Amino acid sequence: MLIWNHGLKYKRQIISIINNYEGFNVLSVHKAAYKKLSDLVDVLYEKEKVSPIHISNKVKHLKKLDNKVALILFENKKRELKTYGKGDLKTVQCERVKALKDLIRNQFNTREKGMRTEAHVIHASDDQKEAESLLRFFNLSRLTRKPHKENYG
Repeated sequence: MLIWNHGLKYKRQIISIINNYEGFNVLSVHKAAYKKLSDLVDVLYEKEKVSPIHISNKVKHLKKLDNKVALILFENKKRELKTYGKGDLKTVQCERVKALKDLIRNQFNTREKGMRTEAHVIHASDDQKEAESLLRFFNLSRLTRKPHKENYG
């Protein structure tokens, strides 16, 4: 999971939500910074099927933010795959990771007129290859199964 800059103030709470969600376990937390937003977005959406409009809107919002982020690597012990979307946007993802993302976004995304905006505080995937690509992008080590220490930086 990547916490965007505007979500960093909620990092401890997000970690707590993940650890308290049945079947999830935080393995490690890393501070990071990107040099070029478009390169990071390419890595994040390399395997995901989302509309170009969604990505364009996300980039427009993210360009206004500082480049500091946090990465939370977590283990999912109960994968429950489900198909979402239609046509070219049809994708399979873990229903539990999707529910976790929605829980965090519902709690911490900004609101306008009482509705959650799509200015997401996090990006998350249940794909290990995407997680490893993200680690490589930030020059971090490969995934490990070391228990997470209570050091949220």
